[in-house]
Amino acid sequence: MTQKLLHPPKAKSGDRIAVLSPSFAAAGAFPAVHEQAMLRLAELTGLVPVEYPTTRQLNASPEARASDINAAFSHPEVRAILAVVGGEDQIRVIPHLDADLARSDPKPFLGTSDNTNLHNWLWANGVASFYGGASQVHLGPGPHVDPIHAASLRAALITGQSLELFEPGESEDVGVPWDDPRALTSFGERDSTEPWLWSGPQRSVTGRSWGGCVEVIEWMLTAGRFPLRRMYSLAGCFCSRHQRNCCPLAMSAGSSVHSVSGES
Repeated sequence: MTQKLLHPPKAKSGDRIAVLSPSFAAAGAFPAVHEQAMLRLAELTGLVPVEYPTTRQLNASPEARASDINAAFSHPEVRAILAVVGGEDQIRVIPHLDADLARSDPKPFLGTSDNTNLHNWLWANGVASFYGGASQVHLGPGPHVDPIHAASLRAALITGQSLELFEPGESEDVGVPWDDPRALTSFGERDSTEPWLWSGPQRSVTGRSWGGCVEVIEWMLTAGRFPLRRMYSLAGCFCSRHQRNCCPLAMSAGSSVHSVSGES
Protein backbone atom coordinates (compact mmCIF):
# COMPACT_ATOMS: atom_id res chain seq x y z
CA MET A 1 0.00 0.00 0.00
CA THR A 2 1.27 3.47 -0.87
CA GLN A 3 1.17 6.36 1.56
CA LYS A 4 -1.19 9.12 0.44
CA LEU A 5 0.57 12.49 0.46
CA LEU A 6 -0.78 16.00 0.56
CA HIS A 7 0.99 18.21 -1.99
CA PRO A 8 1.20 21.77 -0.68
CA PRO A 9 -0.03 24.52 -3.01
CA LYS A 10 2.57 26.86 -4.48
CA ALA A 11 3.23 30.30 -3.09
CA LYS A 12 2.75 33.41 -5.19
CA SER A 13 4.64 36.69 -5.43
CA GLY A 14 4.07 38.82 -2.34
CA ASP A 15 3.43 35.86 -0.03
CA ARG A 16 5.52 35.36 3.09
CA ILE A 17 8.13 32.63 3.41
CA ALA A 18 9.31 31.58 6.87
CA VAL A 19 13.10 31.32 7.13
CA LEU A 20 13.91 29.03 10.06
CA SER A 21 16.89 27.46 11.80
CA PRO A 22 15.56 24.04 12.87
CA SER A 23 19.17 22.93 13.47
CA PHE A 24 22.26 25.18 13.51
CA ALA A 25 21.53 28.92 13.56
CA ALA A 26 24.05 29.86 10.88
CA ALA A 27 22.06 33.06 10.35
CA GLY A 28 23.20 34.27 13.78
CA ALA A 29 26.75 32.99 13.54
CA PHE A 30 27.37 34.44 10.07
CA PRO A 31 24.83 37.27 9.61
CA ALA A 32 26.41 38.91 6.55
CA VAL A 33 25.94 35.80 4.40
CA HIS A 34 22.43 35.34 5.78
CA GLU A 35 21.38 38.90 5.01
CA GLN A 36 22.66 38.61 1.44
CA ALA A 37 20.70 35.36 1.13
CA MET A 38 17.49 37.10 2.26
CA LEU A 39 17.90 39.83 -0.35
CA ARG A 40 18.46 37.27 -3.09
CA LEU A 41 15.56 35.10 -1.92
CA ALA A 42 13.20 38.06 -2.27
CA GLU A 43 14.63 39.06 -5.65
CA LEU A 44 14.46 35.54 -7.13
CA THR A 45 11.00 34.56 -5.89
CA GLY A 46 9.08 37.75 -5.10
CA LEU A 47 8.36 36.26 -1.67
CA VAL A 48 8.79 38.16 1.58
CA PRO A 49 11.24 36.45 3.99
CA VAL A 50 10.05 36.32 7.60
CA GLU A 51 12.41 35.40 10.41
CA TYR A 52 11.38 33.86 13.73
CA PRO A 53 12.86 34.17 17.25
CA THR A 54 15.33 31.30 16.82
CA THR A 55 16.33 32.01 13.21
CA ARG A 56 19.45 33.81 14.48
CA GLN A 57 19.53 32.43 18.03
CA LEU A 58 22.55 30.24 18.67
CA ASN A 59 22.03 27.22 20.91
CA ALA A 60 18.26 27.64 21.03
CA SER A 61 16.48 24.81 22.81
CA PRO A 62 14.71 22.09 20.81
CA GLU A 63 11.42 23.30 22.27
CA ALA A 64 12.03 26.87 21.09
CA ARG A 65 12.97 25.78 17.59
CA ALA A 66 9.93 23.52 17.42
CA SER A 67 7.75 26.43 18.54
CA ASP A 68 8.94 28.45 15.54
CA ILE A 69 8.23 25.58 13.14
CA ASN A 70 4.73 25.16 14.59
CA ALA A 71 4.16 28.90 14.38
CA ALA A 72 5.19 28.97 10.71
CA PHE A 73 2.80 26.15 9.83
CA SER A 74 -0.04 27.77 11.75
CA HIS A 75 0.32 31.31 10.34
CA PRO A 76 -2.11 31.69 7.42
CA GLU A 77 -0.01 34.34 5.65
CA VAL A 78 3.12 32.16 5.59
CA ARG A 79 2.92 30.09 2.40
CA ALA A 80 6.33 28.36 2.37
CA ILE A 81 9.16 27.42 4.74
CA LEU A 82 12.91 27.42 4.01
CA ALA A 83 15.62 26.13 6.34
CA VAL A 84 18.75 28.25 6.72
CA VAL A 85 21.07 25.24 6.89
CA GLY A 86 21.41 21.79 8.44
CA GLY A 87 23.17 20.77 11.64
CA GLU A 88 23.31 17.73 13.88
CA ASP A 89 20.63 17.81 16.57
CA GLN A 90 17.30 18.37 14.82
CA ILE A 91 16.30 14.89 15.92
CA ARG A 92 15.63 16.45 19.36
CA VAL A 93 13.23 18.99 17.82
CA ILE A 94 10.85 16.51 16.16
CA PRO A 95 9.02 15.26 19.29
CA HIS A 96 7.81 18.81 19.99
CA LEU A 97 6.14 19.35 16.59
CA ASP A 98 2.37 19.46 16.02
CA ALA A 99 1.42 17.27 13.06
CA ASP A 100 -2.13 18.64 12.94
CA LEU A 101 -0.77 22.09 12.06
CA ALA A 102 1.28 20.74 9.15
CA ARG A 103 -1.60 18.65 7.82
CA SER A 104 -4.29 21.32 8.16
CA ASP A 105 -2.37 23.91 6.13
CA PRO A 106 0.47 22.16 4.22
CA LYS A 107 3.20 24.41 2.87
CA PRO A 108 6.27 23.70 0.73
CA PHE A 109 9.21 22.93 3.02
CA LEU A 110 12.78 23.04 1.67
CA GLY A 111 15.92 21.94 3.48
CA THR A 112 18.90 19.60 3.28
CA SER A 113 21.21 17.60 5.54
CA ASP A 114 19.87 17.45 9.13
CA ASN A 115 16.49 18.61 7.82
CA THR A 116 16.05 15.00 6.71
CA ASN A 117 14.45 14.67 10.14
CA LEU A 118 11.74 17.17 9.23
CA HIS A 119 11.25 15.66 5.78
CA ASN A 120 10.75 12.20 7.28
CA TRP A 121 8.35 13.63 9.89
CA LEU A 122 6.29 15.34 7.19
CA TRP A 123 6.29 12.16 5.07
CA ALA A 124 5.14 10.07 8.05
CA ASN A 125 2.30 12.55 8.55
CA GLY A 126 1.26 12.53 4.92
CA VAL A 127 2.79 15.79 3.67
CA ALA A 128 5.16 16.02 0.68
CA SER A 129 8.27 18.23 0.88
CA PHE A 130 11.39 19.12 -1.12
CA TYR A 131 14.83 17.85 -0.17
CA GLY A 132 16.99 20.68 -1.44
CA GLY A 133 17.88 24.27 -0.88
CA ALA A 134 19.52 26.00 2.08
CA SER A 135 19.66 29.77 2.16
CA GLN A 136 23.09 29.88 3.83
CA VAL A 137 24.59 27.51 1.24
CA HIS A 138 22.79 28.12 -2.05
CA LEU A 139 21.66 31.74 -1.83
CA GLY A 140 24.00 33.75 0.39
CA PRO A 141 27.57 32.98 -0.68
CA GLY A 142 29.34 34.03 -3.86
CA PRO A 143 28.88 36.73 -6.48
CA HIS A 144 25.46 35.42 -7.55
CA VAL A 145 23.09 32.48 -7.22
CA ASP A 146 23.88 29.65 -9.62
CA PRO A 147 21.17 29.46 -12.32
CA ILE A 148 20.60 25.76 -11.60
CA HIS A 149 19.78 26.63 -7.96
CA ALA A 150 17.57 29.58 -8.91
CA ALA A 151 15.53 27.48 -11.35
CA SER A 152 14.91 24.64 -8.91
CA LEU A 153 14.08 27.07 -6.08
CA ARG A 154 11.45 28.82 -8.17
CA ALA A 155 10.00 25.50 -9.38
CA ALA A 156 9.65 24.18 -5.84
CA LEU A 157 8.21 27.36 -4.34
CA ILE A 158 6.39 29.18 -7.14
CA THR A 159 5.92 27.64 -10.56
CA GLY A 160 5.77 23.89 -10.03
CA GLN A 161 7.29 23.39 -13.47
CA SER A 162 9.11 20.20 -14.39
CA LEU A 163 12.87 20.54 -14.70
CA GLU A 164 15.23 18.49 -16.83
CA LEU A 165 18.17 17.05 -14.95
CA PHE A 166 21.47 17.64 -16.70
CA GLU A 167 25.15 17.46 -15.93
CA PRO A 168 26.05 20.69 -14.09
CA GLY A 169 29.56 20.81 -15.54
CA GLU A 170 31.20 21.86 -12.27
CA SER A 171 30.79 21.29 -8.55
CA GLU A 172 31.92 22.94 -5.33
CA ASP A 173 32.34 20.89 -2.16
CA VAL A 174 33.65 23.62 0.14
CA GLY A 175 33.07 27.33 -0.30
CA VAL A 176 34.82 30.34 1.16
CA PRO A 177 34.42 30.31 4.97
CA TRP A 178 31.35 32.31 5.94
CA ASP A 179 33.30 34.50 8.36
CA ASP A 180 35.57 35.64 5.51
CA PRO A 181 34.32 38.83 3.76
CA ARG A 182 35.21 37.19 0.42
CA ALA A 183 32.35 34.73 0.98
CA LEU A 184 29.98 37.47 -0.19
CA THR A 185 31.70 37.94 -3.54
CA SER A 186 33.62 34.76 -4.39
CA PHE A 187 32.80 31.11 -4.94
CA GLY A 188 34.99 28.39 -3.50
CA GLU A 189 37.23 26.14 -5.56
CA ARG A 190 35.22 24.40 -8.26
CA ASP A 191 36.05 21.21 -10.11
CA SER A 192 34.76 19.81 -13.38
CA THR A 193 32.19 17.08 -12.91
CA GLU A 194 32.60 13.61 -14.36
CA PRO A 195 30.08 12.33 -16.93
CA TRP A 196 27.06 10.60 -15.48
CA LEU A 197 26.89 6.82 -15.68
CA TRP A 198 23.49 5.19 -16.10
CA SER A 199 22.58 1.63 -15.21
CA GLY A 200 19.63 -0.41 -16.44
CA PRO A 201 17.37 -0.21 -19.48
CA GLN A 202 16.88 3.08 -21.31
CA ARG A 203 13.24 3.72 -20.48
CA SER A 204 11.30 6.34 -18.58
CA VAL A 205 9.65 5.57 -15.26
CA THR A 206 7.69 7.69 -12.83
CA GLY A 207 7.24 7.46 -9.09
CA ARG A 208 7.65 9.18 -5.78
CA SER A 209 11.07 9.88 -4.37
CA TRP A 210 12.15 9.38 -0.78
CA GLY A 211 15.52 9.82 0.86
CA GLY A 212 17.82 12.37 2.42
CA CYS A 213 21.17 12.47 4.18
CA VAL A 214 22.27 8.90 4.94
CA GLU A 215 23.95 9.86 8.22
CA VAL A 216 20.69 11.34 9.47
CA ILE A 217 18.66 8.39 8.18
CA GLU A 218 20.82 6.10 10.31
CA TRP A 219 20.26 8.35 13.35
CA MET A 220 16.50 8.23 12.76
CA LEU A 221 16.55 4.45 12.51
CA THR A 222 18.56 4.22 15.73
CA ALA A 223 16.09 6.51 17.48
CA GLY A 224 13.10 4.49 16.29
CA ARG A 225 11.75 7.22 14.04
CA PHE A 226 10.74 4.71 11.37
CA PRO A 227 7.55 3.19 12.83
CA LEU A 228 7.04 -0.24 11.29
CA ARG A 229 3.47 0.58 10.36
CA ARG A 230 4.82 3.37 8.13
CA MET A 231 7.43 1.37 6.27
CA TYR A 232 4.85 0.11 3.75
CA SER A 233 4.74 3.65 2.39
CA LEU A 234 8.20 3.25 0.84
CA ALA A 235 6.97 0.57 -1.55
CA GLY A 236 7.51 1.60 -5.16
CA CYS A 237 9.53 4.72 -4.31
CA PHE A 238 12.78 5.98 -5.73
CA CYS A 239 15.39 6.24 -2.96
CA SER A 240 17.55 9.34 -3.24
CA ARG A 241 20.50 9.65 -0.90
CA HIS A 242 22.82 12.49 -0.04
CA GLN A 243 25.97 11.73 1.88
CA ARG A 244 28.90 13.78 3.08
CA ASN A 245 31.15 10.82 3.67
CA CYS A 246 31.54 7.61 1.73
CA CYS A 247 30.06 4.20 1.20
CA PRO A 248 30.36 2.25 4.51
CA LEU A 249 27.87 4.50 6.28
CA ALA A 250 25.54 4.50 3.30
CA MET A 251 25.64 0.71 3.23
CA SER A 252 24.93 0.59 6.96
CA ALA A 253 21.91 2.87 6.69
CA GLY A 254 20.67 0.98 3.64
CA SER A 255 20.96 -2.33 5.45
CA SER A 256 19.03 -0.91 8.39
CA VAL A 257 16.18 0.24 6.12
CA HIS A 258 15.99 -3.19 4.51
CA SER A 259 15.97 -4.83 7.95
CA VAL A 260 13.09 -2.84 9.44
CA SER A 261 11.04 -3.15 6.25
CA GLY A 262 11.46 -6.91 6.17
CA GLU A 263 13.45 -6.97 2.94
CA SER A 264 16.55 -9.03 2.32
